[in-house]
Amino acid sequence: MKREYTIFKPKNRKTYQYRLGNDPKRIARSTHQTTHARADKWVREHLENFLKQKKEKINPTFRDYAEPFYTWDDCPHVTRYRADDKSITIDHVKIARGRLENYIFPHPIAQKKIKDITIDDIENFKIDLRTKHDLSKSSVNRIMSVLKVIFNEAYHRNHIQYNPTLGVGIISESPRERDIFTPQELIILFPDRSPGPWQNHELYTCFLIAATTGMCRSEILALQWKRIDFDKQIICVEIAKKVSEMGNPKWNRFREPPLTPRTMKAVKKLYAEASFKEQEDYLFSQIDHNPRGFTWWRKNFNKTIDKLSWNRTNRNLTPHSFRHTLITYLRSRGYDLDLIQKLIGHSDGDRKERRKTKVTNIYTHWQPKDIQQLIKPIERLFQVNQIKDKE
Repeated sequence: MKREYTIFKPKNRKTYQYRLGNDPKRIARSTHQTTHARADKWVREHLENFLKQKKEKINPTFRDYAEPFYTWDDCPHVTRYRADDKSITIDHVKIARGRLENYIFPHPIAQKKIKDITIDDIENFKIDLRTKHDLSKSSVNRIMSVLKVIFNEAYHRNHIQYNPTLGVGIISESPRERDIFTPQELIILFPDRSPGPWQNHELYTCFLIAATTGMCRSEILALQWKRIDFDKQIICVEIAKKVSEMGNPKWNRFREPPLTPRTMKAVKKLYAEASFKEQEDYLFSQIDHNPRGFTWWRKNFNKTIDKLSWNRTNRNLTPHSFRHTLITYLRSRGYDLDLIQKLIGHSDGDRKERRKTKVTNIYTHWQPKDIQQLIKPIERLFQVNQIKDKE
């Protein structure tokens, strides 16, 4: 067998040297050994460790390969998304990193060579998440999505020959249908004079905006006074509150939903009573000028619904129910689905129905005045006489 190296002792040197192959033009390196036998043994051990390290670099463990993933500066997936100008937030990266460290790295699959991981390994990992951690279906699916992203990236970059996650499906979920509010319940929640059942006018205004504009929690909590146009009576939806940062609205839909007279009146009163009225201040602000948090939003909604003795758990009533209520009401009045989507910011509702109207809506260009026509029906939804005079 051809030798992989050559050992020799240069003149005027006490130690032997070696070079790979038998080419005198190659660089010679010292073995630090004074006898041929020891030098030969040293070279063989050295080459064996070198080849082992080279093999490990080519086929690292999943843990070693995935270590930089979901870190903002070093993650290959995040870097590629940002380079392609795709939407990804620091909060999303942090949450995914937590799932990686809490559930994937501690599992035995993380110690396997990435090229040796099979579909069976992936399936067993998914089973362990359900049985050993007692996680919900949605939680398991979110963790599996992190795992799939890493393998997809490895396959995309030709670091693995096949992707073992491709044959692994998500756990089927049966999401509970979210209930909507009746017109009578909306009138109870938002009477002509605030705060109604809410603890204060701030809460009344906060959730009235949700009920009359279809704005999401993240968009409402990010509202600053500079984004309220009191003359045009519109809201400029341009940013949204994430967990620890501000970002774009959902689906990057920048829009200007109109304010109904009832909502405009509430916003003006909120401004008159506000402690912080600078343009950069938030409508719903804490003492330190920071925006209210998600916990404040959820707890105060739950507290108010429970105060009214409405079974929010069985009905699955959440603040997002205001959005669904608005969509359902406007659709029942015959308003175009695409126009409603322009108001609320993204495609809610029935997927099949959206597909049916897709071709027609491509040629429909809605103007601000078209959305303004929704003000009257939305305002009417909160009036007592509309209950007696059903259309």
